[in-house]
Amino acid sequence: MIKKDYQLLVELLQDLNEHPEVLQNGMYNQTVGDFENDEGLFPSLCEQIIADCHAVIQAGVVGENPTQCLLTAIPPVEKHPYLEAYPVNPAYRKYIIGTFPPISYLRDHPNFVGTVLSYLNNQGDNIEVDFPMIPFYHGSRLRLWNILNIQGLNNNINRNVRVETVIDFLTANGINYFDVVKFVQRINYIADDSGLRNIVLNETDIINLTNNKIDAPILLIFNSGCSFTKTGVEIRVNNVAAGFAGEINPHNHAFDMFLYVLQKMGFAMELSMDEHNWVSVDLEHVHELNETFQLVQIFYLRVNNRVFTIVAGPSPADGDGQLQNNAVFIRFSQLHPHPVDGFALMNILDQKHAFKKYVYQNALINDNLAALFNLNG
Repeated sequence: MIKKDYQLLVELLQDLNEHPEVLQNGMYNQTVGDFENDEGLFPSLCEQIIADCHAVIQAGVVGENPTQCLLTAIPPVEKHPYLEAYPVNPAYRKYIIGTFPPISYLRDHPNFVGTVLSYLNNQGDNIEVDFPMIPFYHGSRLRLWNILNIQGLNNNINRNVRVETVIDFLTANGINYFDVVKFVQRINYIADDSGLRNIVLNETDIINLTNNKIDAPILLIFNSGCSFTKTGVEIRVNNVAAGFAGEINPHNHAFDMFLYVLQKMGFAMELSMDEHNWVSVDLEHVHELNETFQLVQIFYLRVNNRVFTIVAGPSPADGDGQLQNNAVFIRFSQLHPHPVDGFALMNILDQKHAFKKYVYQNALINDNLAALFNLNG
């Protein structure tokens, strides 16, 4: 049995037809990531779209049981499920900015209602795709929303009521949410941003944000950014297959892809730790950028004569690797040995959770940015 996902295909083709710049010599000229991997599976986006359209139509290949849907071995191009449903409110001055949701959102697609949706991993095991806890940003496990301590969120098992609870919280606190990726193809179905390829970026929300005329300081908190890591803000110094000298290396991180779009659109950008000493984001300042804006929690971005406060990381997800070894986390432990009762006695997972609550709550609820600047070192 084949479940034909015509609507998803139609939406994809309509969007591409409305934006002919997507196809330029077989590639999208604003795209991050590889169009050709080591095996040569993706020779160009143009050819891949044809293959993906075929894959999307056959996205429900099943065996004898009509309620069992197996996703295709090569993942199809996906369109972001929430960007259009939850538009940005330009009157809000706080933004949470992420990348792209994990594959669990497909469980809410009409074509998969009443089915068991699964995929084969690299070992050939059949992995069932779970429903997200809510059909919304960061809905799979509610990690971010629990970090923000949204009252009543876990008291109701109705997923739609939970969504309304999150939206009410965002509205009450003047917070927008959008992701930087509009279309994407994964290498596999694992929820890891490093596996995102053939990315079409969400230029509309990014450009609208830079042109926002609201008479209030704007805070942007990104789920990921190289400034939070040892990599730092990175400018390519040589021409390589993935990009040219002088380009920002996006690393599939939300903040770096955000900068990448602004650079491609011709905006002059500067970063600062104190709003006094500014560093231009360009090849001439590559070493200063890399050395100054690494392992920091908060800083400033100036673009289009507008200053934004930037918080980039940590990721609210549990898959945070060696966060306990990150210099920002260590500073937090040293400056706040008891930020919550019994911190020193917590296991490492609870310590990480306490750190994330400290960052996200001070940024988005308490408006205590001074606490975050203390983590810069």
